[in-house]
Formats: sequence, C-alpha cells, structure tokens
Amino acid sequence: MVLCLASLGGVYANSESESSHNSVTVELDNNGQYIDCHSVKDNLSEQYVAKPTTDQDIYSLEDGTLLSKTGLGSYLPVERIEISLSDRNSVEKLLSNPTISDNIKGVISSGSEKAILNDNKAATAVIFVPKGINRAGYKTYYTYKSYNMYDEVAYFYNKRTGWQDIAEGKGAWKVAKEYSTGIVCDNAAGAFDKFNLFSNAKTALDMYYDITGTRPIKGASDDYWQGNLEYDVYTKWTYADLGYGDGYRLGSRTQQVKVQTFWSEQYYSGYYGGKTVETTTKVNKTFSSPNYKSPAKIACLSVNNPWVEDVYYKINNHPVYF
Repeated sequence: MVLCLASLGGVYANSESESSHNSVTVELDNNGQYIDCHSVKDNLSEQYVAKPTTDQDIYSLEDGTLLSKTGLGSYLPVERIEISLSDRNSVEKLLSNPTISDNIKGVISSGSEKAILNDNKAATAVIFVPKGINRAGYKTYYTYKSYNMYDEVAYFYNKRTGWQDIAEGKGAWKVAKEYSTGIVCDNAAGAFDKFNLFSNAKTALDMYYDITGTRPIKGASDDYWQGNLEYDVYTKWTYADLGYGDGYRLGSRTQQVKVQTFWSEQYYSGYYGGKTVETTTKVNKTFSSPNYKSPAKIACLSVNNPWVEDVYYKINNHPVYF
C-alpha cells in the first residue's frame, strides 16, 4: 500500500490497492476475541485463516463468520446487511428494525433520500452490525487497554453528490481558468489532499478550449460550470465502555471516502452560438480521516463529547459533504 500524508496533516490518500487484500491468520483469545497471530506471543487456541472479502477491511472465516478489522490487531465478528438505497421498501424495513442503531438509521435515511432524488439506482448501503460474545449477560467485542469497545460501520457504494454549481454567471470562466483539482478535507483537522478533475490535469477552461476551440473573452449571465461526483463512503462509529457503570457510549465517528468519478459540465454563451462541454474523469483515489483506521484511542478520550471526523470535498470554496 502506498500511503501519502496530506500536506497539512489530516486526510490521508491511499493508492487503489488496500491493505486488506491479503489473508490473515487469527486465533481466539481467552476473552473470545479474534486476534491476529502476529499480535500474540503464544499460541492461544486453534488458528483460523480469514480471507478478505470485497468489502474493505472485512474478512471471512471458512465457516462464513465475518470479521471486521479494528486496527488494534483484533477482528470484530459482524453481521452483514445490504440494501438498495433507492428501494423504499427495503429502506423502511431496515429503519423499523429495533436492533439497528439510530446513528446508522440516520445515514441510511438521508442516503436513500439523496439516491431517490438523483435517480441513482446503483447506490447501495452495506452495514456491519457487531455480533459480540455474550459473557454472563454482557456482550464483549474487542478491547483497548482493558476497555470494552465495538464499532458499527456503514459502507455506501456508488453514491453521487448530484450536480453542484461550481461557478455561474459572468465570472464562471475565470473560476474555470483557475481550477484543475478538487480538494478533500476533514472537519476535524482541516487538512487536505487533492484529486485531478480532468485526466490530463488541465484546468476546466483549458478542457473547454481543447474540445471547442474557443475561449470566453468576457462572461455572460447564463454561463456556468457544474460538477457531479460518484464515490464510496465508509462511516465508522466507535463505542467504548470505560467501566463507570453507564455501559457503551459513542466516542467517535470517522470516515473514509473513495472518489470514483468526476463529471463536469461547462457552458459559455456567445461563442459560435454557445457550446456545452461534458467530460468524465476516473479518479479512483481513497481518502481517510486521521483516525478511521484505528479509532479506539480517540473514542476512549471522547465519550463525553464524541469526536467527529467528516470528510468533504470542495472546488472554488464550495464544500460538499459525502
């Protein structure tokens, strides 16, 4: 895996290959946790091979048990639930399920509304609910410094922002002249990394000129530049029980986003009758908020005021949250 730290230190960008492409060998410890064999000194019990699935950081044992990577050398047994976000009946069924947390229901509801609004029938949600191991009436999942923890994860595939105005009116061409990249940020660290809006790294206006052979000399009121982004977004909620008798409490929400495709549409009137230029750019770049891969520490420190890392992108200082 190639890992690059953003220049201001917050959002991380990964190459297309991910660390979960290789099988891992795990074993059960005395608390019923699946532990990476490289993380223990002595063999604790029978070993199992966990193979990667198509869902990032999710592994499968031979008996079909699914394990979610915690980032601590341990793996959380989970149940997988998949729904189409444009299928109202499936969404309503999930929202009425009392075992699903309000956090997941909230993002499913808003994600479904956006998918239906954008007529995006490809948008899919996959959620992973921790199964846990019931010991004396209390469920344990995985531990961090003796604290009991668990994660809930929602994967959204093929989501779209819908068409967003990047610039419009007489000054639209000036904005298009300046931008060749989009910026990905997270609200916690405020840091950024970039992705190319066009495959040849040219600015939007250069692309317009290459395709039409014309450049705007002055702007018009009906000029515009719009963008639409297709992406996968993974949101993780991490809970901790610090032993105060109040049970599990939410400590953090972190995110990872894979930007798949950027669509651009530009129009500048008055030149050869005005022309609309549409372009498609395959991005395939992954961005992680600082604590997504291993959120346990920040979650334990933040149970009184949950830590939130939401990832968004912007062009021309217009933020769009994933």
